[in-house]
Amino acid sequence: MLVELAVGVILAGLTILVGEALPFTLPFKNYRKFYATALIIAALVYVYFSSLSQNGTWILTEIIGVIIFSIIALLGVKYSFWFLAIGWFIHPIWDLLIDNHSLTIFVPRWYPIICIGYDIVIGSYIAFKCIVEQKNSLFID
Repeated sequence: MLVELAVGVILAGLTILVGEALPFTLPFKNYRKFYATALIIAALVYVYFSSLSQNGTWILTEIIGVIIFSIIALLGVKYSFWFLAIGWFIHPIWDLLIDNHSLTIFVPRWYPIICIGYDIVIGSYIAFKCIVEQKNSLFID
């Protein structure tokens, strides 16, 4: 379990390095879009896993998750980076309550732990950036 958590933390660190490098390498300078896209992809991974189960209820549940996290991601791009921090902090709750292995045998046992480590580090980093940049409001950035 600690190995999986460490993998998630390392992957998050690499993601942050890429996210920080993007404004210097690509024409768009809005790193919010990068973290918003990553949040949507994190939710989409579970749609892929649920599609392997061929269980319509689980597929629908995971699609609802994608919708929820997509809305949060869009709010983060349009209004405040804090929404993205909140989205990344909510995603581990989704992992624990919905996608834990005792409920969903289609999710590999190791994946939610990696995802939790990843999500918490990314959420913490975004919250840190909000604090450093003094973005104290959800709606005024």
